[in-house]
Amino acid sequence: MSGKILIVDGNIDSAHILKEQIEHIDLFKVYISTNHLVLDDLLGGNSFQYLFIDIETISNIDHKVLLNLYPAHPRMNIVVLHWEFNQMVQKIQATLGISRFLIKPVEVDSLKEILQKANQQPEQVVGRESSQC
Repeated sequence: MSGKILIVDGNIDSAHILKEQIEHIDLFKVYISTNHLVLDDLLGGNSFQYLFIDIETISNIDHKVLLNLYPAHPRMNIVVLHWEFNQMVQKIQATLGISRFLIKPVEVDSLKEILQKANQQPEQVVGRESSQC
């Protein structure tokens, strides 16, 4: 088993599709939540290697929760999911320092690239330069 992944997406169908794609690429144990309110509970005591989180879910979360993810889980790679790369995504990336981003529906090659890059170089703390993957 390569690690654990948490997908937080209000759209259960989208989350299940992403879960299936990840499981076909690598041997990850994938967990899904459609409720962003339990994010702290899910992460507490668990060592997830990746957090895939839908931008709509982020916009519903107090950004302080996400800012606290880096110090509490410094080795976790955060990947933002959305239907398009727009100003909201750029603002979230700039504010939170999250540089990994995937457009839905997620293409398998893009997902592979994200997983390979993250394995080679873990996400750095908030404030790093943002770039689109």
